Amino acid sequence: MRRSRHAVLLFTFIAIAQPAVAQHLRFHFKLLADGGYSQLEAQSPADTAAPAFIRTQIQTQVTKFSAGEFGLAGLSPDLIPPGLRQMEKLRTSITFKYQETPRGGRLLFISTDPAAIQAIHDFLRFEIESNRTGDPTTIEGP
Repeated sequence: MRRSRHAVLLFTFIAIAQPAVAQHLRFHFKLLADGGYSQLEAQSPADTAAPAFIRTQIQTQVTKFSAGEFGLAGLSPDLIPPGLRQMEKLRTSITFKYQETPRGGRLLFISTDPAAIQAIHDFLRFEIESNRTGDPTTIEGP
């Protein structure tokens, strides 16, 4: 499976720290009217090790995004996913939030700024397509 840079970074970190866990993870992405989310979960409900590890990694990513650390420094522009540069510029109008799920967690991107919401949607559409998750690329919710 081809993964985007965002997914690759999180997945690679998990693979290095917990190689037995990495092969049993699943990404999902959802576009919402006020932003959207990136979700990572253990595939098996019986897996008890992965969820706690995933939650810690997502919480770390929330902290980094909130502080403006998007990992874009030194990257060639063609390697930066659509929307991510704009999200970095508009980060003060985006709330990055962690939400626990039964088998992992979500990184929520929430905003009332139309430009930030568009950037979030561009980024999440890229994630859906590059990770081939089969998730809808249309906006859900009110």
